[in-house]
Amino acid sequence: MDSAIISPRQCFIGRLSDDVLWAIFSLNADMDVRSLSHRRLTRNLPFTSSLDTTINSSQVCQSWRRTILRSPSIWGRVLRVDRVNQLGKIWGEEIIRRAANAALCAYGDIWGARANDVAFLETLFRGHWERIQRVDLAFGDVAFYYHLESELWKVLSRPAPRLESFSLTVMGAHTRGPPLPENGLFAGDAPSLKEVSTVNTLFAMNTPQKSICDLKGLLHLRLDSSEHEVVDILDAIKELPHLEELVLGSMACSDPSLLPDREDSICLPHLTKLYFTDSLRAAIPVALAILPSYRCALLWHSISEPSISDQKSINAICRILTRYYGSYFAATSTSANAISLVINHEDFRFSCTTMDDLPSSYRPLNIAELSSPSDFSLDFSCHFPQGAISSFLSHLSEADSSKITYLSFEVSFYSVLNKNRLGLSAFLKSLTSVETLEAWGKSLTILQNLKDPILPSLRTWRLPHILTTVDAVCAFLDSRRRLNHPISVLKILFERPMGDWRRLEEFVDLRVVWKVDSVEKMYICGNGNANKLWFWYVIVV
Repeated sequence: MDSAIISPRQCFIGRLSDDVLWAIFSLNADMDVRSLSHRRLTRNLPFTSSLDTTINSSQVCQSWRRTILRSPSIWGRVLRVDRVNQLGKIWGEEIIRRAANAALCAYGDIWGARANDVAFLETLFRGHWERIQRVDLAFGDVAFYYHLESELWKVLSRPAPRLESFSLTVMGAHTRGPPLPENGLFAGDAPSLKEVSTVNTLFAMNTPQKSICDLKGLLHLRLDSSEHEVVDILDAIKELPHLEELVLGSMACSDPSLLPDREDSICLPHLTKLYFTDSLRAAIPVALAILPSYRCALLWHSISEPSISDQKSINAICRILTRYYGSYFAATSTSANAISLVINHEDFRFSCTTMDDLPSSYRPLNIAELSSPSDFSLDFSCHFPQGAISSFLSHLSEADSSKITYLSFEVSFYSVLNKNRLGLSAFLKSLTSVETLEAWGKSLTILQNLKDPILPSLRTWRLPHILTTVDAVCAFLDSRRRLNHPISVLKILFERPMGDWRRLEEFVDLRVVWKVDSVEKMYICGNGNANKLWFWYVIVV
């Protein structure tokens, strides 16, 4: 076989301009950047870092090497401190040299409890703090306490003229932080700072008046520590009028009733996302105190509340839902068109999002997918008194839901209907534009037994679970027919349906759609060829 050596310039990638190559390498340099609401208490930085990628790319060919070595801004963005520690001190010095006068970004997960684990970081901060643009550090709890008295934290008292983002995460349940300087965080002089995130550390909240309140340009704030008092948080955020995103995790609030009445006391006209990730009870006074913008999305996920039984708290939650859900859909920019409602024994999950491609796909709507910044999402794991969920649904039904065309509905216990009939009926009646329903099992029985004219626009039913019997399918189809709102399309989402489905033949003009080995099949009922709905397959061993 003849062979030829092709020069790099003959390859397509070899014909890319230097500008295009620089743009690609710049994107690679930002691969370690983590968004505020997606930082987690895990080692979530990739093993192959932006530093490794940049070094490897610079050794591919002369053209790539020339482009990368002539780009100080790229080297300034790849200071992954844990990788520098592994590569050695010489590499750290070389990266800073290649960055020339460009802004510097420091990332890293630090787990070791040895002095040299932060030696490069101390050198970087001590000699180049005025050039630091972004800091995102995560410490293992042992490493954090070992380095707590380090010279590293003296930078907190120094002005940060170029700093845009500062994040400190401690992997553990500890809350003690480095000493806060008397003159405030960054001496109150960080004119470019837009984002602060602290997880399991108190350094930004020991004295709120001297920590973040002077940083009035903040747009994004995350605080997550069980020692953060709700009162202190409220005092801090009221001084941040430009705040766009607020993420609050663990908060200390042993008895919210002891808080002064601060409802509607904090105006945040630019807030577009309010995210609670822990205590349901502690979040109530914060959500009540804030007057958000019309387009503000509320993401309220509670996982640690055993029960809420007092009516005052239930009423407060209802007021919060009315305020945020109503204003969310009142905003003309809201594009959400899909709702997922899940009610179990001690779970109430409600989410809305934009899912334009879902009706045509074969994947069920998954709560985990509802995590984009535009989502409105509630996830309460808590024992509520009888009638509480009915109240929640009644207040949600007050919003204009005319944009919603897709509903995923899941209820695990039939008793849910008896306890929440009024609220559930009111909510489903409000969904006048829903064209597509995803439901199975007990959910179908509950929809049939409401006996109210709900979901008048419903035409497509997506069946997500193989355990639904043909009898249950026919009963639901018949109930819709008797309401004069018949189902036009039955889409079976699970691969290879089994058994005798020929009874569907009586639902004339019903279009049944399913898949076998990734090939879509379709049958229109009433055509006299019902054997197509007798699903059986020969398994070849």
